Amino acid sequence: MPNWCDFGAVVRGNKKELDIFYKRCLEAQRLSAITQNWWTYELLLQHGYTKEEVLNSVFPYVGGSLDQIEEPEQLDDDDWYVRIWMTTRWSPMIDGFNAMLHQYMSLKGVYCAEEPGCEIYVNTDTDGDFFTVKYCIYDDDDGSEYFDSDSEFINYMKDTYKKDISLISDLKDDDEIKVKGGKSIYFHRYVAY
Repeated sequence: MPNWCDFGAVVRGNKKELDIFYKRCLEAQRLSAITQNWWTYELLLQHGYTKEEVLNSVFPYVGGSLDQIEEPEQLDDDDWYVRIWMTTRWSPMIDGFNAMLHQYMSLKGVYCAEEPGCEIYVNTDTDGDFFTVKYCIYDDDDGSEYFDSDSEFINYMKDTYKKDISLISDLKDDDEIKVKGGKSIYFHRYVAY
């Protein structure tokens, strides 16, 4: 049984190409309901990859289901985007998405993904245009909290746990932070992949 990865993608480019990509996403969703294959598998087939290429680990961890796809929206003149939320097996399917997007002249993607069991925390949107999360802390009692900036994280730790953290750069990924009462929380940094 796989660990499940929450994977968000924003695909951006000119309207004509984005419409083609969007229609392929919807067709993959329709076919997935009929064939009972993974949505991500059907999407790769929609982009011309053969069953053999998909199944023989050209794209690792190809299994994934579509959770939500929003209709394309316009940013300006001929700059459009679509948001996609999916659940994939073990890790984000970034390589598969990038391979599909290379078939288009204008389309680019940014991704944000989390799979705590495999300690995967990815945010490729370094400009923060669509995904702003930078840090996450986790504890068994309260779950996860997310932070978009150093100051937001530092203030939360101080206000919530009375813990002074002066430099986030001193923290390592999956660092255990002991807080009042002996409780442990775990720090995670989103990386650009």
